[in-house]
Amino acid sequence: MVDLDPQGNLAEELGYVGTATDDAGEKLATAMQFGRPATPVSLRDGLDVLPGGEYLDDLQSVLSTRSDGSSRRTDAHGALADSLAPIAGEYDLVVLDCPPGSPVLQTAALGAARWLVIPTRTDDSSRKGLLNVARRYMAARERGAPVELLGVCLFGVTTSAKKVRADARHDLERDLWYERLRNPGAAVEVVPGSAASLASDYAHLAEEILRTLQERESVDLRDDSPVGAPA
Repeated sequence: MVDLDPQGNLAEELGYVGTATDDAGEKLATAMQFGRPATPVSLRDGLDVLPGGEYLDDLQSVLSTRSDGSSRRTDAHGALADSLAPIAGEYDLVVLDCPPGSPVLQTAALGAARWLVIPTRTDDSSRKGLLNVARRYMAARERGAPVELLGVCLFGVTTSAKKVRADARHDLERDLWYERLRNPGAAVEVVPGSAASLASDYAHLAEEILRTLQERESVDLRDDSPVGAPA
């Protein structure tokens, strides 16, 4: 797991807040700033982590400056890809947890990722955020990133709100129509959001993502297409 959020919320979710593992993103920020291989920490059997945190705030400023062409060093688009490339082959899956409001760090993630999953809600602000992610996604593709849209997950809508879900799905598909023409395999899934079934919902979502990921990568391999390193 790679936590690209300056708030470092993944530390709370995975339970390493206040431990030696939680370096507030210092190792990740240093690796991305200087083009060094990332050095994940083993959290438990089968799970390594690159913690996020406040050091990523300073990194955003550095990468923003490089993105204007004033530096020969890696800009935001390639910073994370360069740091993960030397170690990505050691893992079955690399998950990038992106911040919702950082264009620079989202650009870095899109430059490194193979697949993109976008969570969203039904309100206008969330849809506006989705469109911003879509624009950055297309910009990354134009720069040669191998990232493809794996799917969109709609959160915060119960299964009984059928019209809301139908309208939201229609709006999402309309918003992403251009990408769906280029990538018809991309999915728009609706995940129910009732508190009683939340844990089950996340489990089903994880299963769906992994199943879809396996299916899509199997198609890539049959087509003899490059799969890319980080996912």
